[in-house]
Amino acid sequence: MLTLRHLYVKLSVHTLFKLMIKIETANGVKVPFELIKFPDGHRHFRLADDVAFLSSAVVTIRIRTFDDLFVLKQAVKNMRNLSKDVVLHLKVVYLLAARFDRPMVAFDSFDLQIVAEYINEMNFNSVSILEPHSQVSLALINNSYTVSPLDEAVKQELTCYQNTKTLEYDCCFVVPDLGAVKRLEHLLKGHGQVNIVYSNKTRNLKTGEITGIEILNPDKLLPNVIIFDDLCDGGRTFTELAKVLRPRGVKRIILAVTHGIFSKGLNVLVQPNDEGSYLDRIITTNSYSDQAFERSKLRVVEVI
Repeated sequence: MLTLRHLYVKLSVHTLFKLMIKIETANGVKVPFELIKFPDGHRHFRLADDVAFLSSAVVTIRIRTFDDLFVLKQAVKNMRNLSKDVVLHLKVVYLLAARFDRPMVAFDSFDLQIVAEYINEMNFNSVSILEPHSQVSLALINNSYTVSPLDEAVKQELTCYQNTKTLEYDCCFVVPDLGAVKRLEHLLKGHGQVNIVYSNKTRNLKTGEITGIEILNPDKLLPNVIIFDDLCDGGRTFTELAKVLRPRGVKRIILAVTHGIFSKGLNVLVQPNDEGSYLDRIITTNSYSDQAFERSKLRVVEVI
């Protein structure tokens, strides 16, 4: 007779802690659990038998798919079944559909709203979100606030280009669109006069294809540039920007993005080419993946 045990395919708890979800008590003690995968793909969450009571817990998770949301809901229900009044704090290091913060064309679904509704149903006491794409995430998700994990790394990079005598910077920031401006202005408080170069990209909303990039104040450009944004997917925005910047005297281009998806790989972004559409260095986090790339041109800030 085939028992339920025979149907389970157990996944490594260590791998799951690293790749998807981590649960800790308020004082940082790991809460053990199992995640079990059935042959049909269904994932099942189970707290370890020796977890007797929880007064509070912090759940850190990459929400990359609806599978992750499903596991999160299971974990929350498990903990509340164990301790009815448990205080739960959620740390979202990557938020599914954060870029889809409005319907793009007629009859589009509002994907971020759907994700937010799912999270709100779990009634977390607080929700921190690593660099959401826009303020819409904070408006839709209850008790939420932003965490900016790259601030210190970016400040360190900027300091490398500061003249110790005059305190002036031989480096400027470039923002690919106006969405990053407020985040950058907050980061630069107390850093004196740092040039911010504004650019604007046009995109086909149906296909997502970039149709043009314009530098709005090129007189503020300096030989060294830090492009500052929240996310890099395939990276076309940034290689197109590089292609526009280098003919204007820019020698070194650094990309600072919290969420490095790099869906087309890293070489397409950092490999030098004749048209100048490449980056010299990238600073990112492991919010989306463990960034299993060669690190000579990549700095990774660990967040999970």
